[in-house]
Amino acid sequence: MSGRGRRRAIQRREVLAASGMKKLAEILTGPDTWTQGTLHNGHGRRCLIGALIAAVGAPGHSKFLLEEQRLRRAIAREYGPLPKTPGLSPIATWNDTAGRTWEEVARVVEAYDRDRLLNP
Repeated sequence: MSGRGRRRAIQRREVLAASGMKKLAEILTGPDTWTQGTLHNGHGRRCLIGALIAAVGAPGHSKFLLEEQRLRRAIAREYGPLPKTPGLSPIATWNDTAGRTWEEVARVVEAYDRDRLLNP
């Protein structure tokens, strides 16, 4: 990475830090912090939507809506189109799919955080 590229990366990290928003990887740190079927279980485990709420704030807020779209794009880039689920969050449906693994979720978390870092 060139000196200019490093400076840009540092500036992006500073913007993210200044925004007060956590990275999803700071919330979903491993299989022991991830869950299915609930936003969070009260014992430190969260689903993708629960982690997004913890990172950016309440659903319905404009920042949440923008970041929810970013998370949808990250899932689609890594695993293809999200399922159509009338009345349900497609992110929650993807997260709660039987057989979903922490490794798959971790891949999405990494893609989402990378996109936030590169495109604040």
